[in-house]
Amino acid sequence: MSESIFLSINTVKWHLRKIYNKLQVRSRMEAVNEAKKQGLIE
Repeated sequence: MSESIFLSINTVKWHLRKIYNKLQVRSRMEAVNEAKKQGLIE
């Protein structure tokens, strides 16, 4: 993903950590489930 949008892998990881912290989750699956629960995604 990072290569296709010209970001470093560390930048992508930093943003993912920020998203996980805001959703109070620790994994991608938890993030998806929590985002669905909050109505952020369908």
